Amino acid sequence: MDKSRLLREFAARAAEESFDIGVVRLYLLLLAGGRPSGHGSLTIEEAKTAFGEEFSSVALHSACDVLVAKGLIEICSGRRAAGAGEDLDLRYRLLPVRKG
Repeated sequence: MDKSRLLREFAARAAEESFDIGVVRLYLLLLAGGRPSGHGSLTIEEAKTAFGEEFSSVALHSACDVLVAKGLIEICSGRRAAGAGEDLDLRYRLLPVRKG
């Protein structure tokens, strides 16, 4: 996985589609944590550390939903239990960025 290429392509698509800043921040966090295979994981503690006082589990789940809907990530397991509580243990795979 070429992270610099993914970043360039994501930046172009994010600008073109006017992604919300929360979506952009989450993608950058997932990209940074992704392994060479494109797979990665994110815990609630890591998300809280990365987003600081601005953290909201509802906004994080919403941003995740956007990335999935746009075909930018695939959820592999551990999405969340029923309800929007703070129970994130996300296993994901970064997908090639395609034009919207």
